[in-house]
Amino acid sequence: NHRSVPYRDLMEYLPERSTHEYYFKQADGSQASASDFDDSLFPDGWTLHVIFYKGQAVFEAYRRNGEGMTRFEEEGLLSAQQGNSHWTRKQQEGDTAIGYNFVREDGEVRALRKGPYLIFYRTAFDAGIKTQVDEVKAEKDTEDQDKVQESLKGF
Repeated sequence: NHRSVPYRDLMEYLPERSTHEYYFKQADGSQASASDFDDSLFPDGWTLHVIFYKGQAVFEAYRRNGEGMTRFEEEGLLSAQQGNSHWTRKQQEGDTAIGYNFVREDGEVRALRKGPYLIFYRTAFDAGIKTQVDEVKAEKDTEDQDKVQESLKGF
């Protein structure tokens, strides 16, 4: 269900030259084949959506299909993404388009755990998306403000 994708609304704000790759892996570690899928369900395992921009992975969304992500799987993914830094669980604050509940101490990467998803993204990528979202919102506010006189005329 596309509504359950926590970043669906942000897709329209991606940079024009960004590219997407999708990967599937079964829970037992084997590669998923076309015969493992039907039209409505993913096999028990993982879906990985990676967004590349200027040749660099800037966004990775890991979705655990089937049984749901355990805390051990979450910790394993965080560990794999920590680089030479460490993760801190942190409440979201300040400007962000994607949202987060983990911040890497070097400040370069944030992570968001939401439902079956664990999303990693570059902080600079999020800032670019936030700028686009803010610009569109400002344009909509201006349009709405221009329409208010006519809308309220006669009251």
